Amino acid sequence: MAEPGSGLATDDQKRRARELGVHFSDEISSRALDMLIAARCRELDPPPDWLVHVSERLGIGNRYSTRRELYHLVEAELMMSGREVELLVWFLYGVSRYMSGEAWDGPDSSGIPTATMEKLARRLAREAWVMQSLKRYLPGTLYRFGGLYGRTDTLAFRVAARLLQDKLGISERHKARGR
Repeated sequence: MAEPGSGLATDDQKRRARELGVHFSDEISSRALDMLIAARCRELDPPPDWLVHVSERLGIGNRYSTRRELYHLVEAELMMSGREVELLVWFLYGVSRYMSGEAWDGPDSSGIPTATMEKLARRLAREAWVMQSLKRYLPGTLYRFGGLYGRTDTLAFRVAARLLQDKLGISERHKARGR
């Protein structure tokens, strides 16, 4: 069996491509089939423009990155030491989106100024126990909550929700709607 990236595509690659509905020649190279698979995945799970903008600003991802991949990459990048305030801003926007039950696409559509979120994030960043709780989340679970996404029963989530409620008046409409 050929190694990915050298020579002909592997049987595993071909199986994955067929599952995705990608059409290809039996003589396709491994590298070419990888590109077709990536393009199809991007087509099936395209990232919103705001998420592409964030990933570009952070210098991560590429033109084939899916929505899911970009969430993971952004959050992994922000979880690195020294980016606590940026991580908390990202988290606060996600918590506010969940609490309000609003389906706004990205932070820019939230109506909450970035400067306001940065002020709240700096306040939370001073609390080591909040940061410890936040670092327990896995990349890809810090912006979207409930179900398969981030947990809402952590200390970091509860403290962020309380701060957003007290300082911005964001109420927990999400629970009220039964979601």
